[in-house]
Amino acid sequence: MPETEFQHVIFDMDGTLTRSGLDFDLMRREIGIEDGQSVWEAVQQLPPPARERAEAVVCRHEARDAAMCELQPYAAEVVRRLRAAGKVVSLMTRNSRVSVDVFIERHDIAFDLTRARCDGVVKPAPDPVLDLCAAAGVAPASTIAIGDYKYDLECANRAGAVSVLYYEHESPVPAWAAAAAHVVRDLRDFAELCGVSMR
Repeated sequence: MPETEFQHVIFDMDGTLTRSGLDFDLMRREIGIEDGQSVWEAVQQLPPPARERAEAVVCRHEARDAAMCELQPYAAEVVRRLRAAGKVVSLMTRNSRVSVDVFIERHDIAFDLTRARCDGVVKPAPDPVLDLCAAAGVAPASTIAIGDYKYDLECANRAGAVSVLYYEHESPVPAWAAAAAHVVRDLRDFAELCGVSMR
């Protein structure tokens, strides 16, 4: 059992609950931004007409991925079990609200709270975790957040929540793994960290 009794659990969407098929290199080429740039941040730096066109490209890719994505192993079961155990379960993503709604409907997964890109400052700022904690009425110290990218870890750490890195079995250990309080390759192990047995 974990030393902390977590009351609030936050999931990233793409790459954590889903096997994301987003092609960020293709997005960059379509928008006309440099390789290696963070897509959304680069888009926001464009002048208004170009920014609107670029945002439409991003939203098109996100909506298509949300409509086609498959779940990570045990994702739906873990979310259901955590909610059944009385945890507040939130979804936090840099994706559009449309993509969130499509994902939830496609996979029939319920969350207590959701926070999409349109709801305010995005990861890696701490605001998404802090906003969800405030809405849940739970302190960040009693919150555990899982994601597959460095922005997820930075967001959780800066907010004072416990950060967990998830990466798939076939993937190499990412360079940012050291920033995570915990690392898991199986979402059932994450449930165990939250105090819910899955085995």
